[in-house]
Amino acid sequence: MTEEGVVALRATAPRHVTVPRGRSAVPRALVTAVVVALSLGVVGAVLLGLMLRERGGVAGSATAGGLTLEVQSAQWAELEHEHQDGFQMPAQMTPGAPAPGQQRLALEVAMLNRSDTTKLFNADEFSLEGPDGQARPLAADNLGGQQLGPRLGINASLTFDLPQAIAGQTAPKLMLVWRHAGKVARLPVTVGAAHAHP
Repeated sequence: MTEEGVVALRATAPRHVTVPRGRSAVPRALVTAVVVALSLGVVGAVLLGLMLRERGGVAGSATAGGLTLEVQSAQWAELEHEHQDGFQMPAQMTPGAPAPGQQRLALEVAMLNRSDTTKLFNADEFSLEGPDGQARPLAADNLGGQQLGPRLGINASLTFDLPQAIAGQTAPKLMLVWRHAGKVARLPVTVGAAHAHP
């Protein structure tokens, strides 16, 4: 190898840096910052997972005390007497019908007992929360028995009466509220505007 080649090799050879004993090549502050960032990321991911698990209602179903409730559909009830040329029958002639200025919403739900024991429930556990934040009780239901055997499910109808001002909205923000076994679940209810009656 020529003398020029040796000079070229020496010029391109990497330089080694000597780190004094007891000191790291990576600054301690940088290592601390990376560890803190990773820890915060893990904690954030865990908290997000817990929040999403607790908000099962957003997906249209919720589980409490071994029972799972799912909202399957929602529609405004069309009462027969409302179609007779705009004539509204007096309340005494239509027992159980919504009061004047109210619209009835019918929800179809499914309830499943995922446990190995019989579970009790009550119709009073259900209410409907409107965009005004007010909770309205059940107007009627067909829940039947107040208990559900192990690994069994039922389909049921829950009906609620809402003011026309809410029912007439294009997409009212409604939540089925279910209070069971110490938990409160809010399941979104998707429905369009009700047909306005004269």
